[in-house]
Amino acid sequence: MIGQISANEIDEWARADPRKAQEVLPLLMIRLILATSKKIGDFNFPIEKGIQFTGYDGVLESNESTNFFPTGKSVWEFGTNNDAISKFRGDIEKRSIDSLGVNIKDTTFIFATLKIWNHRTSIEELINESKQKYTWKDIRIIDASKIALWIESCPGVSIWMCEIIGKTIKGLLSVEQYWEDHCSTTKPILVEEFFLHNRGEQLDSLSDWISNECEHDYRLLMAESSLEATLFIVASIMKLSASDSNILRGVKSRVVIVTLIEAWYEIISNSNFTDGVIFILTFNFTEDIRCPKNISAILPISKYSSSAKISKNIPKIEIPVRTRDEVSQAFELLGYTTSEAYDIGTKTKRNFLSFYRMVTNLPNKRLPKWTTQDNLQELIPALLLGGWNDKYLGDKEIIEKISGISYEEYIKKLSKWILIEDAPLFSILGSYQMVSIQDCWGFLFDKLTPIDINNLRSCMKEIFGTTDPAFELPENQRFMASAFGKESKYSTSLRHGLVITLIMLVERESEVNSFGINSTVDFVYGLIRDILSEMKSPEQLSTLAPSLSLLAEAAPKAVLEKLELEIENEDSNIWKLFVPSEDFITGRNYYTHILWTLEILVWHSSLVVRAILVLVRICEKKLDYKIVNSPQNTLYEIFVRGIHKVLFLKMSALSYLEKYAIPIL
Repeated sequence: MIGQISANEIDEWARADPRKAQEVLPLLMIRLILATSKKIGDFNFPIEKGIQFTGYDGVLESNESTNFFPTGKSVWEFGTNNDAISKFRGDIEKRSIDSLGVNIKDTTFIFATLKIWNHRTSIEELINESKQKYTWKDIRIIDASKIALWIESCPGVSIWMCEIIGKTIKGLLSVEQYWEDHCSTTKPILVEEFFLHNRGEQLDSLSDWISNECEHDYRLLMAESSLEATLFIVASIMKLSASDSNILRGVKSRVVIVTLIEAWYEIISNSNFTDGVIFILTFNFTEDIRCPKNISAILPISKYSSSAKISKNIPKIEIPVRTRDEVSQAFELLGYTTSEAYDIGTKTKRNFLSFYRMVTNLPNKRLPKWTTQDNLQELIPALLLGGWNDKYLGDKEIIEKISGISYEEYIKKLSKWILIEDAPLFSILGSYQMVSIQDCWGFLFDKLTPIDINNLRSCMKEIFGTTDPAFELPENQRFMASAFGKESKYSTSLRHGLVITLIMLVERESEVNSFGINSTVDFVYGLIRDILSEMKSPEQLSTLAPSLSLLAEAAPKAVLEKLELEIENEDSNIWKLFVPSEDFITGRNYYTHILWTLEILVWHSSLVVRAILVLVRICEKKLDYKIVNSPQNTLYEIFVRGIHKVLFLKMSALSYLEKYAIPIL
């Protein structure tokens, strides 16, 4: 079993390092207690220097009975020396004579040792003997054999204890070890509050999910990079573990971080390992990852990854990019002066991954090994596409067009990049994805050539100018398009990846490039404007709709101009997207993508009024919507969620709102 520790391993470790064992035993007991029960009333188990003082080694108040401790009050004494029986007898006699104010008739006495019980008098005989002599409510002895059984039932504690005794478990880490590996190896050392600053809403959402017994089996947590998302989760777990809430207290003892997909598949095949455990999955995965419904897990992802598109089906928590003031305040929490914090924010463009590369002490974290390899230019086609699937003929054709060689030749060249440590991309069942989009663009941006950009422009127009053949079928057959031979020529991963590439270009507007474009913002605006200008038929518009919100992130002005043009035209085919699907089960409502796009556009202070007016114009049509997601509800949500704060940045917006939006609300 994953993470299993035998009684012999516990015993041998305690004998080899008795001082360490003395320090770890109280920590181990309280972790096991908190991982076992969410109904702990109170507890006090002195740790570290506290173990030197007089008093009980532990006091526990539990509101439920378990296999290892009773309901009610119990006092605990620990022993790590070889003569466990003498230690037990001395402790119970001492506490029976002077119970330190404890009513022993209402209290259970528990003795725990990291040694295997190896005495002529068995545990049962000793307990019976002691019950005849003393008046405790109950007496229990927990030796290494019982501790091993207890640990087996608490995977989070098992992983932690394996790390303590030096037993490696490939692909699994405790919360503390992950934090140690990533945050204690930086200068300055990263602290929890750095990740949590001004993110109370996201922390509360995570807390509510855990408090509600992880009511949704899975939760996505999305940030600019998967590393930032993961460290936010870990920082949150550590903070929540110190909570007074019975549900949250000690939650880190119920968390396991999975770093390898092989370990994940072993976990989901072993149901005994999953009860009550929260998993954090940090390995590279696609939307096809196996996620059984009986397991609770958090999936930290980059908002630029292809996995981000599954967020419509799984509840998510999104970590927004910090403002300049917010990121400066976060840097100040690390000890930087206000001036230094501002300069770092400017240098890193408020990107956590860039900052992390700057402060880490680990060479492989500062500069991935793949960046030292020869022929980095081989990665450029993969960088520009972001992701693809070789089950789609169109994807393979695009690879050939951008790389200039056959698909088979290019995949052969990519194999060396997939198999190296800290690889820049990975492949699962024919699906290829760049691992860290931000990272890869940071290291490869200066390798782009004019030919690469021309190829990108050509491929974007070709792919987004293609209509999905599924629209050749009646609506009630479109969900079976592949069975009718009407499958899309290009994969969703490819479409998604190409738009992310445009976003990456826009984000590097201020950087010097080697492909001869003065303004990447203007280039992306012009490209998206040209693509959108060709979208006129309902089939073309419906094909493009799922990509529209991402396109709005890359070139918000171009997308808004297209929406304004179409919405003002009563005869525009865009209105056909607002006709609700007649098939409630398998049909699709494409207008929802337009609403999501407008929700993005209203966050741009220079575009907010125009975006609101487009939404108002749609509302005025008073179309019949069969689902909750309607233009009227979107308009309402925009105001109740505080978008009005953006609106008031432009006082001229008030007259428009009074005239158009308020009457509809």
